[in-house]
Amino acid sequence: CAYPDLGTCSVDSDCEWLGTMCKEKKCTLAKTQADCKDCDNCIWDGATSTCSEDKCDPLNQADCGTSDVCHWDGNKCETDYCPQYKDNEAKCNHNPRCHWDSLLLSCQPTSCTKNHNTQFPGLGDAPTKKGTINDVECASDPVCKTGTDSMGRYCAPVTCSDHTRNCDCIADPSCYWDPTVTPPAQKCKDNKVSNCPDLDVVFVLDGSGSMSWPFGTHPHGYEAMLEMLRDWVRTLPLTGEDNTVGINSMVKGGTFRVAFVQFSFVDEYWVCKNGADGCDSQK
Repeated sequence: CAYPDLGTCSVDSDCEWLGTMCKEKKCTLAKTQADCKDCDNCIWDGATSTCSEDKCDPLNQADCGTSDVCHWDGNKCETDYCPQYKDNEAKCNHNPRCHWDSLLLSCQPTSCTKNHNTQFPGLGDAPTKKGTINDVECASDPVCKTGTDSMGRYCAPVTCSDHTRNCDCIADPSCYWDPTVTPPAQKCKDNKVSNCPDLDVVFVLDGSGSMSWPFGTHPHGYEAMLEMLRDWVRTLPLTGEDNTVGINSMVKGGTFRVAFVQFSFVDEYWVCKNGADGCDSQK
């Protein structure tokens, strides 16, 4: 952070201008949750594994009440999960408690997060924070599911791929059950792909340097593109097969096989077998 003036120092997100010097932000130096906790006025973001300045903790009750990313919790000012991401679409979508609203252009809590919040029961628009999810309520809600990450428990929306029983799939208005699909493919499909034939889909992605620039509200264009495709892949009934199967596939019934090829100086492609979390890099 050896920048000579405030203007150039402010451009670097890892630096801050203190008095007459540009210095590295103390919170960004912490690379683990334990180290972040030991730093004053720092907060750990488990969704992205980063430590950043806690802008809420130092505030008094009056100032906390006027902030759009904080709420007063008894005797201190706490950070709200979703509003803290503000214009960062990437961090918003990494947190299962939140989703990016393309109409409001802001990070909002998911409906499951709002509806099953024990800290503020019955208040749909109340702020949300760690440890305030009602597991029993969330588990009994057919459109929600519970989970755990480094921030604690969460309640997130169910997708068609989460349904393994036909009765649960049929009960979800956004899904349909296809009994003609042969294992190991997913039988519960999103309605948007109900009329699709068996398809092999290959994406050729631009991996050049310009793709690292900000795209709209996302700070990194290449990551934005992958996240968009990831969310789409999660809605697909994938075959679950390895890429070496080729034309010998025995899985039938409106299923998909998806591959990604990166166009750059690095020869690399990705094969997705069981949803976005089952994508493997092949170099």
